[in-house]
Amino acid sequence: MPVLSRAVLVAAALAVAPVAVAQPVLPGSGGAPAPSGAAPGGALTKITPQQLAQYYSGLTLNGQPIQTSIKTFDDGTSVVVLPLWGSKLYSGITLQVCEKDGSGCHWLEFFANLGKQGSVDANWINAFNRNFLGAKAYTLASGELVFALDMSLFPGVSPSEIGWYTSFFKHVVDDSFKFKPQ
Repeated sequence: MPVLSRAVLVAAALAVAPVAVAQPVLPGSGGAPAPSGAAPGGALTKITPQQLAQYYSGLTLNGQPIQTSIKTFDDGTSVVVLPLWGSKLYSGITLQVCEKDGSGCHWLEFFANLGKQGSVDANWINAFNRNFLGAKAYTLASGELVFALDMSLFPGVSPSEIGWYTSFFKHVVDDSFKFKPQ
């Protein structure tokens, strides 16, 4: 089938696809502002969970120091729990592509788990993912709505770039509460 014919078929299928009208809802009320504060300088190509948690301990959220914690799982992976929305939802950073010697990880995945969202369906998720760059929405097998944003530390980033990604991720998730697909 010629490429033009395929493109016309895809466009026609999208034109008749049902429009998503739902949106996720933040448990509780309101959202918290993005964290702010100074971070130590220097480029990073890898980071340990302890270093990442220490970085956030110097930042504030609503004028209060950010209280992070580290969860380490049986398989050796770690999550720095980062309460960007307070205790309303489970959010943090999963450290990935880690050195076997424990010297650090080269990849960060920011995540926010909004729990089950009855009004969010595949159409809403697909529209969100087409409209927002970087962060992606998906559902777990349990039906919980998750937002994720990946950050590579290759070939080296400053600690302030981790802060920028944090702010960007929070902004995108906050925007999802207002997102209504066309």
